[in-house]
Amino acid sequence: MKTKIISAFPGTGKTYYASNIKRTAKVVDLDTYRYTLGYTDDGKARNKDFPNNYLIAVKKHLGETDILFVGCQPEVITSLRDAGLSFTIVYPERALKDEYVKRYRQRHNHGSFINLLSKNWNFLLDFLEKQENCKHIVLGSGQYIGDIVNSI
Repeated sequence: MKTKIISAFPGTGKTYYASNIKRTAKVVDLDTYRYTLGYTDDGKARNKDFPNNYLIAVKKHLGETDILFVGCQPEVITSLRDAGLSFTIVYPERALKDEYVKRYRQRHNHGSFINLLSKNWNFLLDFLEKQENCKHIVLGSGQYIGDIVNSI
């Protein structure tokens, strides 16, 4: 089985798709939180083993699942690339910051998470937009990963 790795922005619907959508493909949402233990106010992962511990988990799922959703933190993207893994990046249009902040509030994300993403919105999108040798999918208003996953 060939595993499609999809590195997707928070709030794009990875968890919802993996746990609620009926499909024939096996899907895993590998949330980074267990591996980062959250982030400090300056955006640093609390777990010193991140992203190496996360990359080990990613590799364990290869060949075991059809679709593997992974985080889109710069450390994750760099680790995937350094490991020679092919992946697709999914992220929102830059103008959708308010829509995504609303999504985070609706799913009851912690205020520190919302503040961190809001504060780093442009930095993260700048980083993702500059990535080469991978497929990019940009979501429009009201779109979720379930709307585009079959095109990957």
